[in-house]
Amino acid sequence: MTTSSYQPDTVVLSALLLVGLVLGGSMFYVLVFPAKPKPIVCPSPTATCIDIPFGVSFDSSKNFVLSNVTIAAGTFVQWKNHDESPHTATATLVPPGATKFDSGELDSGNTFFVQLTTPGLYTYHCNFHPMWMRGVIIVKP
Repeated sequence: MTTSSYQPDTVVLSALLLVGLVLGGSMFYVLVFPAKPKPIVCPSPTATCIDIPFGVSFDSSKNFVLSNVTIAAGTFVQWKNHDESPHTATATLVPPGATKFDSGELDSGNTFFVQLTTPGLYTYHCNFHPMWMRGVIIVKP
C-alpha cells in the first residue's frame, strides 16, 4: 500500500509570500506617508490671491488686499496673513447651494485657500476684526 504525502510547491508559496509583502509594504507606505495637496503659488492663473497686510490688526483704514474681487466659477481663492496678529477669512453670506468657508485662525505667514464653484455673491470678514476687515467675492458662471 502506498501512502501519499502532500508536498507543498515552494515556488508557489514563495510567490504568494512575495506578493503579500509587496502589497503590505505599499499599504504601509500609503498610510504612513499620505499624499499632500500641492500648495497654490500666488500669483497663479488658477487662483486669486488676497493678502492680509501688515498692520491691519491695529489700523482700521487697512483691509484685505484685494477686498472686492470677481472670479470665474471653479477658481481658487487664497488668503495669506502678512500681519503679526492672527486673522480669519470667514464667510458671512454665500449663494444658495454653496458651502460657507472658514479658515480658522491664520497665524502670521499662514495661508488658506478655497475653491468657489457656485456662482453668486460671497461676503466674508475676519472674526477678530469684523468691523473693518471685510471682503466681497463675486463668482461668475
